[in-house]
Amino acid sequence: MSRLLLIFRKLARYKSLLYVLVPLPALGQIVPDATLPINSSVTNQGETNVIEGGTTKGSNLFHSFDVFSIPTNSTAYFNNSVDVQNIFTRVTGSSVSSIDGLIQSNGMANLFLINPNGIIFGPNASLNIGGSFFGSTASDIQFADGTQFSAKNPAVTPLLTVSAPIGLGLMSNVGGEIEVQGTGKSLVPLTNTFAPLTKANTLTGLQVQPGKTLALVGGNVVLKGGTLTAQGGRIEIGSVDSGLVKLNLVPEGWALGYEGVSTFKDIQLSQGALIDASGTEGGSVQVQGSAVKLTEGSVILIQNQGAQPSGSLVVKAVESLELNGSSTDGGIPTTIRTQPISDGNGGDIVVRTPRLIVQDGAGINSITYGSGKGGNVNVNTSNTIDVLRSSPIRASFNSNIAAYTFASGNAGNVTVSTENLTITNGGAVNSSSLGMGKGGEVTIDARNSVKITGANPKTLAPSLVGASAFNTGNAGTLTINTSKLVIEDGGAVSSVALASGSAGSVTINASDSVKLSGKLPDVVSAGTVSSSAYIADTVVQQIFKLPPKPSGRSGSVTINTENLNIVDGGLITVNNDGEGNAGNLVINANNILLENTGRISAATTSGEGGDIKLQTQNLQLTNKTEGGRWFYFRRSP
Repeated sequence: MSRLLLIFRKLARYKSLLYVLVPLPALGQIVPDATLPINSSVTNQGETNVIEGGTTKGSNLFHSFDVFSIPTNSTAYFNNSVDVQNIFTRVTGSSVSSIDGLIQSNGMANLFLINPNGIIFGPNASLNIGGSFFGSTASDIQFADGTQFSAKNPAVTPLLTVSAPIGLGLMSNVGGEIEVQGTGKSLVPLTNTFAPLTKANTLTGLQVQPGKTLALVGGNVVLKGGTLTAQGGRIEIGSVDSGLVKLNLVPEGWALGYEGVSTFKDIQLSQGALIDASGTEGGSVQVQGSAVKLTEGSVILIQNQGAQPSGSLVVKAVESLELNGSSTDGGIPTTIRTQPISDGNGGDIVVRTPRLIVQDGAGINSITYGSGKGGNVNVNTSNTIDVLRSSPIRASFNSNIAAYTFASGNAGNVTVSTENLTITNGGAVNSSSLGMGKGGEVTIDARNSVKITGANPKTLAPSLVGASAFNTGNAGTLTINTSKLVIEDGGAVSSVALASGSAGSVTINASDSVKLSGKLPDVVSAGTVSSSAYIADTVVQQIFKLPPKPSGRSGSVTINTENLNIVDGGLITVNNDGEGNAGNLVINANNILLENTGRISAATTSGEGGDIKLQTQNLQLTNKTEGGRWFYFRRSP
């Protein structure tokens, strides 16, 4: 077979003759292509294809195949010498690699598989290798000495090297798709909205050894219920149309660099797909593409189970990043999450994209369940961020960009930078302490506008930029820097204390205007800015095990703007309904309009504070609704 293929390759110009004389290989065959100085060989032993031979250069072993596919319940066993460090495998034929069985090798070798036509990992595909795994639709692997191992232009006697690999080269309109299929049931459904995400079965999907790297780099990359696992290692997903993806060997594995990439393609996770770098060592994840989309309860997760700090979770999307909904049973929200559960710190979440959409109960969040500090959440978009609605299946899943702590570890900070931020119908950007740890700081930098409107129609939770304290831990500070801020119809900018922890201060810097409004006569649905300590209703007290009355302090509220309009029930307040002190309320605005029960207030039940200071050139009090209240403030004795 190998000799015939060599002859026919030399006669490639007679393509019609080639197709007549050589039948197409059946799905599942592994066929060497006879293009190496020492060719690969395959021996069938029942359901196992034993792969031997290949050309060795130093600690590098090279294999080349015309076809490389593995049917269900079959094994491709690379019977390499244990002193081999890297196995480079290329597919030079024209067929996609369909892999639904096991890929196995000896020792600690890293395994590279490139097929420009595409790679499909079926639901039964698995790995049993000692090193890292790279699956790619790259046209070639490039090395430090300038040589290439090409799948598109295989020389009869290629130059092979002892050098280290430095990059994957992808050619425009050549790289095929990488698809990973699975059951989509890798996580235990949440019976408690606030519970940590937990793996249901650690043996499913593609998995490398702890501390190793699992990388998929191709054209479009699609995970349909598929699971990728690297316990305490690195997972790298890159969707590239054209350019060089750099391979950087770092202490924690292989880190991919995209400085040499000119154009990207798309990444999609659906049907409960999972990317998981959790472990006792610090795992890391990097996802890089054009349009990146997660739906149907798909999750990117790093759970730090040990004492060492976790690595970061980075998602960069050249066009857009979208997170949508939850699993079909409502058990798992579509999520990008880091969550320390022990002593180690959680990893930071970094998002870079022109446009971010988080909707229908999806979330980007850092949550700590241990003594380790939660990771920071850093979202930077050049255009827009939309945080929209709650889950239509499970109302308690609100769309969010958030950091929480349920334990002694402090929550991370939340920093959002964008042109325009929109939060609607129960969406939230917030940080909360529900344990002994402190809540993180929340900082919004929106160059043009922030719009916060409406509430969750089922739970009535407001659309929110917030910081809260539900236990002994204090809430963090909250800062909004923008040109225009609009809060309406139940939306809120709020820091709140419900127990012994204190609320944080709220600072709004809006160079043009701040507008708070509602829909009369229901002033409860009006826009609000507040720092308060209040008595929660009985149901909330039971859910969060709150005291009957808060003892924590409320913070101060400071608003700096050119124009402040508080209309139709809009409210700015500092208040404390418990035993603690209230903060002060400071407003610096050239023009202030209060209309139709627009309110500025400060109140304490038994504590001190609650002073109001207004600095303005023009204060207007109007009333277009009979019986309306324009403006009041009070401080209880």
